[in-house]
Amino acid sequence: MENVIVLFEVTVKDGKMDDYLKMAASLKDSIAKAEGFIRSERFSSLNVNGKLLSIPHMVR
Repeated sequence: MENVIVLFEVTVKDGKMDDYLKMAASLKDSIAKAEGFIRSERFSSLNVNGKLLSIPHMVR
């Protein structure tokens, strides 16, 4: 088994964070059903307002 980790970095425009989080939540169920999915984590930047890093962990 191999671990697969993908990094997604996004900078959300001012006033659009709620829209982004709603869209991400709507995709969560689909991603969680993917074969090999373990977990997904999201981090926000302490230095750049609106910058997020999402890290889904999978095995294949």
